[in-house]
Amino acid sequence: MACGLTPGAIATDEQALDIARRLMELDETAVICDPRAYVRQQYARWTTDQQ
Repeated sequence: MACGLTPGAIATDEQALDIARRLMELDETAVICDPRAYVRQQYARWTTDQQ
């Protein structure tokens, strides 16, 4: 929703890539990799920290 998607909507591949790039910009990451892989990695870290 924060990225303009309606609740329950599924992002297209293009939208997901754009959102992932924006997250990398917000995180000011120096990591150079596939943006979607970066998001998956960060989500895995977040879920681990929630336990």
